[in-house]
Amino acid sequence: MGELGDRLDGLRVNVRAPNGEITAELTGRHELRLAFEPGYYGRTSESELQQQLTAVCRLLWVARTREVEAAVSDSGGWTVNPASAQAPAARAYFQGLDAIEAHGASTDGSVEVDAKQGMRTWEVRVSPGTLRRCSEAEFVARAAEAADSVVRDQLDKVRRLRIEVHRPELLDNGA
Repeated sequence: MGELGDRLDGLRVNVRAPNGEITAELTGRHELRLAFEPGYYGRTSESELQQQLTAVCRLLWVARTREVEAAVSDSGGWTVNPASAQAPAARAYFQGLDAIEAHGASTDGSVEVDAKQGMRTWEVRVSPGTLRRCSEAEFVARAAEAADSVVRDQLDKVRRLRIEVHRPELLDNGA
Protein backbone atom coordinates (compact mmCIF):
# COMPACT_ATOMS: atom_id res chain seq x y z
CA MET A 1 0.00 0.00 0.00
CA GLY A 2 2.94 2.32 0.54
CA GLU A 3 4.54 3.99 3.51
CA LEU A 4 1.75 6.54 4.09
CA GLY A 5 -0.99 3.93 3.81
CA ASP A 6 0.84 1.66 6.21
CA ARG A 7 1.26 4.52 8.67
CA LEU A 8 -2.45 5.39 8.46
CA ASP A 9 -3.37 1.74 9.01
CA GLY A 10 -1.14 1.74 12.12
CA LEU A 11 -2.48 5.03 13.46
CA ARG A 12 -3.36 5.02 17.15
CA VAL A 13 -4.92 7.88 19.11
CA ASN A 14 -6.10 7.88 22.72
CA VAL A 15 -8.41 10.28 24.55
CA ARG A 16 -10.16 10.54 27.89
CA ALA A 17 -13.74 11.76 28.32
CA PRO A 18 -14.17 15.13 30.06
CA ASN A 19 -15.42 13.41 33.23
CA GLY A 20 -12.33 11.16 33.29
CA GLU A 21 -14.45 8.00 33.48
CA ILE A 22 -14.04 6.78 29.87
CA THR A 23 -10.94 6.21 27.78
CA ALA A 24 -11.07 5.55 24.09
CA GLU A 25 -8.54 4.41 21.53
CA LEU A 26 -8.96 4.68 17.79
CA THR A 27 -6.67 2.29 15.94
CA GLY A 28 -6.08 2.23 12.22
CA ARG A 29 -8.74 3.89 10.18
CA HIS A 30 -11.82 3.09 12.27
CA GLU A 31 -11.36 0.51 15.05
CA LEU A 32 -12.61 1.83 18.40
CA ARG A 33 -11.86 0.49 21.88
CA LEU A 34 -13.66 1.93 24.90
CA ALA A 35 -12.87 1.36 28.55
CA PHE A 36 -14.74 2.56 31.60
CA GLU A 37 -13.25 3.32 34.99
CA PRO A 38 -14.26 0.63 37.51
CA GLY A 39 -17.91 1.01 38.56
CA TYR A 40 -18.73 3.83 36.13
CA TYR A 41 -20.87 1.75 33.79
CA GLY A 42 -23.06 0.59 36.68
CA ARG A 43 -23.66 4.06 38.08
CA THR A 44 -24.06 6.17 34.94
CA SER A 45 -27.24 6.95 33.01
CA GLU A 46 -27.91 6.80 29.29
CA SER A 47 -28.06 10.59 29.12
CA GLU A 48 -24.73 11.09 30.93
CA LEU A 49 -23.12 8.38 28.81
CA GLN A 50 -24.41 10.02 25.62
CA GLN A 51 -22.84 13.36 26.62
CA GLN A 52 -19.50 11.81 27.48
CA LEU A 53 -19.38 9.63 24.36
CA THR A 54 -20.30 12.61 22.17
CA ALA A 55 -17.30 14.46 23.63
CA VAL A 56 -15.10 11.38 23.15
CA CYS A 57 -16.06 11.20 19.45
CA ARG A 58 -15.15 14.84 18.93
CA LEU A 59 -11.85 14.47 20.79
CA LEU A 60 -10.94 11.30 18.89
CA TRP A 61 -11.67 12.89 15.54
CA VAL A 62 -9.56 15.96 16.32
CA ALA A 63 -6.68 13.77 17.52
CA ARG A 64 -7.02 11.52 14.48
CA THR A 65 -7.04 14.49 12.11
CA ARG A 66 -3.84 15.82 13.68
CA GLU A 67 -2.15 12.44 13.36
CA VAL A 68 -3.23 12.04 9.72
CA GLU A 69 -1.92 15.52 8.88
CA ALA A 70 1.39 14.71 10.61
CA ALA A 71 1.66 11.42 8.68
CA VAL A 72 1.01 13.18 5.37
CA SER A 73 3.53 15.91 6.21
CA ASP A 74 6.16 13.40 7.33
CA SER A 75 5.75 11.53 4.05
CA GLY A 76 6.56 14.69 2.10
CA GLY A 77 2.99 15.62 1.23
CA TRP A 78 0.71 18.37 2.41
CA THR A 79 -2.94 18.70 3.27
CA VAL A 80 -5.21 21.29 1.75
CA ASN A 81 -7.64 23.13 3.97
CA PRO A 82 -10.72 25.19 3.06
CA ALA A 83 -8.89 28.49 3.55
CA SER A 84 -6.15 27.57 1.06
CA ALA A 85 -8.43 26.02 -1.57
CA GLN A 86 -8.20 28.18 -4.69
CA ALA A 87 -9.52 26.02 -7.53
CA PRO A 88 -13.30 25.83 -8.00
CA ALA A 89 -13.19 22.04 -7.70
CA ALA A 90 -11.33 22.29 -4.39
CA ARG A 91 -13.85 24.80 -3.04
CA ALA A 92 -16.72 22.57 -4.19
CA TYR A 93 -15.08 19.61 -2.49
CA PHE A 94 -14.77 21.41 0.86
CA GLN A 95 -18.36 22.67 0.61
CA GLY A 96 -19.42 19.09 -0.03
CA LEU A 97 -17.44 17.83 2.96
CA ASP A 98 -19.24 20.29 5.20
CA ALA A 99 -22.59 19.04 3.89
CA ILE A 100 -21.89 15.36 4.60
CA GLU A 101 -24.03 13.82 7.31
CA ALA A 102 -22.82 10.39 8.36
CA HIS A 103 -24.84 7.96 10.43
CA GLY A 104 -23.89 4.76 12.17
CA ALA A 105 -25.59 2.36 14.53
CA SER A 106 -25.02 -0.90 16.30
CA THR A 107 -26.80 -3.80 14.65
CA ASP A 108 -29.43 -3.83 17.40
CA GLY A 109 -29.91 -0.04 17.24
CA SER A 110 -29.06 0.52 20.89
CA VAL A 111 -26.19 2.89 20.07
CA GLU A 112 -26.39 5.44 17.25
CA VAL A 113 -23.83 8.01 16.15
CA ASP A 114 -24.29 10.98 13.84
CA ALA A 115 -21.48 13.16 12.49
CA LYS A 116 -22.09 16.37 10.57
CA GLN A 117 -20.21 19.38 9.21
CA GLY A 118 -17.15 17.50 8.05
CA MET A 119 -17.13 15.37 11.22
CA ARG A 120 -16.92 18.45 13.46
CA THR A 121 -20.35 18.02 15.06
CA TRP A 122 -21.13 14.72 16.77
CA GLU A 123 -24.11 13.19 18.54
CA VAL A 124 -24.28 9.82 20.28
CA ARG A 125 -27.61 8.32 21.31
CA VAL A 126 -28.04 5.38 23.66
CA SER A 127 -31.54 3.93 23.59
CA PRO A 128 -33.45 3.86 26.88
CA GLY A 129 -32.89 0.70 28.89
CA THR A 130 -29.64 -0.21 27.13
CA LEU A 131 -27.53 0.00 30.29
CA ARG A 132 -29.90 -2.40 32.08
CA ARG A 133 -30.06 -4.84 29.15
CA CYS A 134 -26.37 -4.90 28.23
CA SER A 135 -23.34 -5.86 30.23
CA GLU A 136 -20.42 -3.44 30.05
CA ALA A 137 -18.65 -5.70 27.53
CA GLU A 138 -21.78 -5.92 25.35
CA PHE A 139 -22.18 -2.15 25.41
CA VAL A 140 -18.53 -1.61 24.45
CA ALA A 141 -18.99 -3.98 21.49
CA ARG A 142 -22.17 -2.15 20.38
CA ALA A 143 -20.50 1.23 20.68
CA ALA A 144 -17.59 -0.03 18.56
CA GLU A 145 -20.08 -1.28 15.94
CA ALA A 146 -21.75 2.13 15.81
CA ALA A 147 -18.39 3.93 15.58
CA ASP A 148 -17.23 1.67 12.76
CA SER A 149 -20.54 2.17 10.97
CA VAL A 150 -20.45 5.99 11.12
CA VAL A 151 -16.85 6.18 9.94
CA ARG A 152 -17.54 3.78 7.06
CA ASP A 153 -20.60 5.84 6.07
CA GLN A 154 -18.52 9.01 6.13
CA LEU A 155 -15.72 7.42 4.09
CA ASP A 156 -18.23 6.15 1.51
CA LYS A 157 -19.74 9.62 1.21
CA VAL A 158 -16.30 11.25 0.89
CA ARG A 159 -15.37 8.78 -1.88
CA ARG A 160 -18.60 9.59 -3.71
CA LEU A 161 -17.99 13.32 -3.27
CA ARG A 162 -14.49 12.98 -4.76
CA ILE A 163 -15.99 11.31 -7.80
CA GLU A 164 -18.80 13.88 -8.10
CA VAL A 165 -16.33 16.77 -7.94
CA HIS A 166 -13.34 15.41 -9.82
CA ARG A 167 -14.65 12.59 -12.06
CA PRO A 168 -18.44 13.00 -12.52
CA GLU A 169 -18.26 11.00 -15.75
CA LEU A 170 -17.67 7.89 -13.62
CA LEU A 171 -21.09 8.16 -11.98
CA ASP A 172 -23.84 6.13 -13.55
CA ASN A 173 -27.10 7.91 -14.36
CA GLY A 174 -29.00 6.40 -11.44
CA ALA A 175 -26.41 7.11 -8.74
